[in-house]
Amino acid sequence: MPSLTATFYPHDYSFEIESETELTSFFRLRDRARVIVRRDLDLPMRVQYYFTWGDPSGAYRYLLLKKPGWENPMGLVFRNRGSSSEAASGSICDWCHAYGSSNQIGLLTAMVSAKRTVGMMLCLDLSCGDKIENNPSSSNKDPETRILQVCEKMGRFFDETIRPN
Repeated sequence: MPSLTATFYPHDYSFEIESETELTSFFRLRDRARVIVRRDLDLPMRVQYYFTWGDPSGAYRYLLLKKPGWENPMGLVFRNRGSSSEAASGSICDWCHAYGSSNQIGLLTAMVSAKRTVGMMLCLDLSCGDKIENNPSSSNKDPETRILQVCEKMGRFFDETIRPN
């Protein structure tokens, strides 16, 4: 697998995670009880764009992102709602525009408040960056630019949907 360059641009999304306690503290209080930290996580670690992992049951996906201008990374718990149909079908990820079958792209939802949940069609493993890196596109944009665009979309999701509540 090719690695991303270590060059950081003015849109630097990188951050460090020192401990499991710190990692958990990046999530909203309402989400912390659902966070299951991977046992094989090697901390401390430096994250270049964003960090994601899933719980062992596959019911939840976790996303950590630090948008430029944010003091700390923010975490979000997504519930995997999968595909809305039983038949195999294809969908497009709202963030990276990857096309995949219903076991690759599906509805991930996040609680905004006790009474409000929002969802998007996303890569079920939130591996948008890896997909961009490993699958050259016909677009004229280099992979780093495309990954930064995905990070911007993730950040907008936090800013417009999650943070106001």
